[in-house]
Amino acid sequence: KIEHYGFALAMPATLALVALITPPPRVLGGAVVASVVLTLIAIHLDFYGYNFATKPIIVSSSAGMFYASDDRPNLPSRSKALAQLLPQIEQHVAKHATLAAVPEGAMINFLSGRRNPTPFVTLLPPEFLMFGSDRILAAYRANPPDFVVVVPTDVSQYGSRGFARDYGSAFATWIDENYREVPVTLHPGYPLRLLSRISR
Repeated sequence: KIEHYGFALAMPATLALVALITPPPRVLGGAVVASVVLTLIAIHLDFYGYNFATKPIIVSSSAGMFYASDDRPNLPSRSKALAQLLPQIEQHVAKHATLAAVPEGAMINFLSGRRNPTPFVTLLPPEFLMFGSDRILAAYRANPPDFVVVVPTDVSQYGSRGFARDYGSAFATWIDENYREVPVTLHPGYPLRLLSRISR
């Protein structure tokens, strides 16, 4: 479908467009093909403009900012929860401290300016299949982050019921044994959790 041509398929989409209009098909003529292409572009620009014109939620930090919308109107707002988490990280997590967002959330590292000390940016089912639970856990044990943010993540697209439910259970147990909850006040319904490492 045309809407699938996002950033990953931009190059093949461009090549397909070039193949379509160069050289102009003799039957339709270049002007007709160009008008069809321009019409498609106008329709899709209007569609994106309608859907993304209003983004009332500002997610910002000293590192940068972006505007977000409630893209899931019947579900808790991830954007509001993230916007409220960032000042809490600034309050509880020292500038030099390390932080990992699990099973995903590299944007939290960027916006908070805190480094993930492990080589694993995400811990979704494909990472556990590619690298193995033992290797991931060994990396975290070798360089344990000072803080961990647990992000509720829908992994049903991978055929999984969720992190620590049918994958990553040993890793989740290690987190539970080595980290404690930091009391933070966040948007209700989307339970981001900030954990700090227990000193031994």
